[in-house]
Amino acid sequence: KRGNQITLASRGDDNMTTEEMLLKLLEEQQKTNERVEKIGEHLEKLENKVEYMDQKINLTNSKLETLENKVDYMDQKINLTNSKLEKLESKVEYMDQKINLTNSKLDDVRIDVKYSQKLVQKDINKLKDAQDTVIAVLEHRGILKSVN
Repeated sequence: KRGNQITLASRGDDNMTTEEMLLKLLEEQQKTNERVEKIGEHLEKLENKVEYMDQKINLTNSKLETLENKVDYMDQKINLTNSKLEKLESKVEYMDQKINLTNSKLDDVRIDVKYSQKLVQKDINKLKDAQDTVIAVLEHRGILKSVN
């Protein structure tokens, strides 16, 4: 020590006074503080960005949840519609069976009507033959005058 001077052999600053050393330390502390402040500002910006991203993620999650609810609702509606369609298909199958049975019965009735028509026509032909015979006999006996 020489008065107000302290020598700093390790810094390479020979014969630097205490005041000069304090000033230099204050400058370095000021620079460090500025760097720390800049780092703090950067961290604050990053935190704001992370917070903004969290908000966006929460909004996206909310929208996804809404979409999932809509899909669930649509699934329920589709299941209900499928159930109703199955009931309708069952009824249509039943109606098809009834129609097929009715068509079969109608075919049977048509066959019966045609057969009956043939029998009636045979009976009519027999009656005509019998009538012609009666007329011929009556004409032959003179009871009936000839129409022809």
